[in-house]
Amino acid sequence: MKRTILAAALLLAGAFTAQADVDVWSPMAKHDDLEAATNDCDQQVGPNLNGVPTSAQYKRCMARHGWRYAYTQREPTWIDPETGLRCHNTGFATICS
Repeated sequence: MKRTILAAALLLAGAFTAQADVDVWSPMAKHDDLEAATNDCDQQVGPNLNGVPTSAQYKRCMARHGWRYAYTQREPTWIDPETGLRCHNTGFATICS
């Protein structure tokens, strides 16, 4: 149940931020915290950047925390010609940043 809630929260957070790529991780154990694992791996090997494939080092770091890389969901983005900002559609609104 906690994993389902965590997955839903992460998907909603991804939908309301200006991220174009959303990595999906599968838990290998029940007790691991995805947010803590990503924060730790961001500090150890650097952040997982949008538009760049997830590095092998990042995947290994997440595996040490009990998370297996599943896939990256790419959201289509475009550049707003009036503002020059990168935009994407969340289904409810268009978000640019």
